[in-house]
Amino acid sequence: MRRPDVAIVGGGLVGRCLAWRAARSGARVVLYDSASSRGINSAAWAAAGMIAPTTEAIDADVQIASMGNYSLRLWPQWLAELPMPVFYRNTGTILLWHGEDAGEAARAQSMLASRQAQSCVQCLETSQIAEVEPELGTRFSQALHVPGEAQIDNRGFLKAVGFALEEAGVECHWETTLEDGKLPDSGNYCGLPWHGCQGRFTQSSRCSWRDCASAGTRDRTKSHVAAFAPALPRIHSSSRRRKTSCGCHHH
Repeated sequence: MRRPDVAIVGGGLVGRCLAWRAARSGARVVLYDSASSRGINSAAWAAAGMIAPTTEAIDADVQIASMGNYSLRLWPQWLAELPMPVFYRNTGTILLWHGEDAGEAARAQSMLASRQAQSCVQCLETSQIAEVEPELGTRFSQALHVPGEAQIDNRGFLKAVGFALEEAGVECHWETTLEDGKLPDSGNYCGLPWHGCQGRFTQSSRCSWRDCASAGTRDRTKSHVAAFAPALPRIHSSSRRRKTSCGCHHH
């Protein structure tokens, strides 16, 4: 068996996308993940599928927000290359707050302005909110609308990329656990942990582990800003929404 060019450990959204793109570029890729091909244990399975770099700029490092904005241009291109359609919509984000959280909303606006993101944020009054998102009615007196941000069916995307891996000839080892210290034999190795992101990613051709769950983010313990994306039927379920005093609504 010919030695692969790249071995990737961790087949969540990032891992399988790396494997797919590397294979499309001509590399021979092998992918390992301890879970099934459905990606049920991955962060992408539980996420709401929001692609909201401007909104995330409230609490994320500038570099992270910049990469997110760049990704908004890439998503439609990548989705068009998948073997099956995936729900995607870029009608924007609405940032909402209750009256008692006006101070937190002002903080969010100030952060957006300091990140030079305020230029693309629109202030909405009650009637405008109902026009942009009828489901909200007249429950909120003010809101911020961030046009261009997107939402994707994250579980549908995991499934589609899984099929794309097969088409690209990626050698996938699902439900396979690698013992510590026993790395795949390949030209390059990338560790993308599939349980809790317990790893370190370095610039060398091989990777060690670190906690990457909060990479690029600041302390969120004092922030009321959170997100839910109710555009898909399964996300409309109350069990999928995060109850917060200030939140982001995709429409």
